[in-house]
Amino acid sequence: MLGYIDDEINSDIAINGYDKVRLTKRNRAKVRGEPVADSDEHLIEIVQTAARRRRSKHRWDPAWPALDLRLPSGARLHAIALVSGRPSVSIRRHDFGIFQLKQLIELGTSDRFALVRAQCILPSSLDTTVSIN
Repeated sequence: MLGYIDDEINSDIAINGYDKVRLTKRNRAKVRGEPVADSDEHLIEIVQTAARRRRSKHRWDPAWPALDLRLPSGARLHAIALVSGRPSVSIRRHDFGIFQLKQLIELGTSDRFALVRAQCILPSSLDTTVSIN
């Protein structure tokens, strides 16, 4: 799993059981990945270890079947187990290469009208500049 997290080409990692891994690349291509553990129990151990290392306040056990973590890389991890058939882990990596509003438009994340509306409703107390080229 760590190899997928460290690979900057991956933007999303979806794991449904240790052996069903789907990767979404930065270019939006979706590919299958290799198993991330030896078993579902091993996958649960990996996530529990990550939670302990991050000193998460939340447990991940039958009483608390959902877990949200921020990983050292800045990626966000959401995991659920023990109430579903198999453990499920979702990891989203931030794309720090997106820093201009026109990039959001090009990616289809937003449109010009949404950005103009945002500019209109932002409180005047915020020193914010919205520029659309």
